[in-house]
Amino acid sequence: MPKTKWGSVIFTAYKFFDSKELLFFVVPKDIHTEGFAAAQHSLQGNAALPPAERAAAAIPAACRWLSETRALVFIENDAESLLRRLPQDILSTHYHDDEGHIRALPEESGLCPRGGTALAAAAGRGLILTVSHQDQMGQLYPQVLSLLVHGACRELF
Repeated sequence: MPKTKWGSVIFTAYKFFDSKELLFFVVPKDIHTEGFAAAQHSLQGNAALPPAERAAAAIPAACRWLSETRALVFIENDAESLLRRLPQDILSTHYHDDEGHIRALPEESGLCPRGGTALAAAAGRGLILTVSHQDQMGQLYPQVLSLLVHGACRELF
């Protein structure tokens, strides 16, 4: 075993993961899980609200988590490169994009979007992507996000 600090870390990591790619594969999976947990927590915590208001609270919760953790920066800049390095059998067995998570949120929360789950998922994805452009919107970002979210949720729910 290498005597350096990093050598010990690397050796330990290989006890749990067959390759460095599989080790780093955990990162996008955790981002999906934690980001959608923020939205799910909001949906559960606001169960007494009407459907449009519940949904309108959940999307900013996910956006806040993505913004505070800078997870979307990783997804946009690094995740694709990392995923390309994984063997296809690993991807096929273990990886799914966020589509399943996005579609599950309204279904698991008892929300029935007008226009269907696919439309709600696409709208949710679009709203979440505003996190990437909040610098261009500056101080108005919270207002812009609220305007977009409430308008979409009124139409969907």
